[in-house]
Amino acid sequence: MLIQSQRGINYEILQNLTIRTKLILSHSLIVVLAMLVAGTGIYGVILSANRMDRMQNITVACTQAVGDVRYVPADLQRVTTAMIMIPKSMAEQQLPPLEKSMTDDVALMGAAAQVLYERLGQHPDIGLYPEAIAKVEEIGGLIAVSGDQRTEVLDMIAKGDSNASNMTYQQSYRQTLTQIQTTSTDLRGLVQAIIAYDYADCVQFNDVLAILLLISLNAAQRRTAAAELALTESTLAAVAEASAELESLSLALDKLLVTTSPR
Repeated sequence: MLIQSQRGINYEILQNLTIRTKLILSHSLIVVLAMLVAGTGIYGVILSANRMDRMQNITVACTQAVGDVRYVPADLQRVTTAMIMIPKSMAEQQLPPLEKSMTDDVALMGAAAQVLYERLGQHPDIGLYPEAIAKVEEIGGLIAVSGDQRTEVLDMIAKGDSNASNMTYQQSYRQTLTQIQTTSTDLRGLVQAIIAYDYADCVQFNDVLAILLLISLNAAQRRTAAAELALTESTLAAVAEASAELESLSLALDKLLVTTSPR
């Protein structure tokens, strides 16, 4: 006998299963659907974590680096001015600490520029901001030029010619340092735009992931409900059929008793 639910779904196969088997199938289906939903959620969390790592390793690192590039030129100007103003008689005692400070600043600025070039180049969407890489390359060129100018100024300072060293500093080295500051300020605006883009992208991705999870949960609930309905209907049909057979056996037994009873 063919059994169908109110939705017109054929459950002829389920009709011949035992109740224990039906319960096992029902719970197994629920477990599988739960695993699919959990797998989707875990996969989404991993993708979201990767995006957050990208923000941490690229854009946040670039923010720190561009801040260093903006800070160093101002400190180099301070150090250079202090070195020029030292009297020749005091140079042996006062120049070494300032020279070390200048060396540290130059190393910090070079390392920061390298970080900017490498990390921005790794950004998957850097094609949307080609001017950012152009600014980094411009800063690199200015740093190279400032190195030659700094050497020239230091040579004049070592000779004790403060007037010539100050003139060279004002006409070349100081102007290059100011250009580095201006360019790094422009680059900071671009880095902030990239960070805003990454943040919006992460928020949008998380929203899409949440919608997909809700859809998956809804589908799982509907399929689970449908399976439970199918099992319930097939079980009720089996119980009804068994009751009918029992009733038939009862009637047959009654007839047998009537025919065999003594008159």
